[in-house]
Amino acid sequence: MTRWPWVTGVLVAIVAALPLTHDIFYSAFISSDRWMQDLSQLVFCAGVAIAVLLGFIEWGIRTIMVRRRARLLAAGSHKTES
Repeated sequence: MTRWPWVTGVLVAIVAALPLTHDIFYSAFISSDRWMQDLSQLVFCAGVAIAVLLGFIEWGIRTIMVRRRARLLAAGSHKTES
């Protein structure tokens, strides 16, 4: 098992492919309306921050799982040697 946040990566890729995401990106960085740019940049940056936070949470959970498995495997190999 790897520690890489695969589930979060797949979800980010799916959300990035949605037409609504393209509209928000266009409004945030290409639109001529200043108020629309400000609002869209806030929404876009919040979405990126949430994706990064979810990635860190998933990475932390996977790290805990890897450590537990390693500890259980080490404890199991000591029991069979005795």
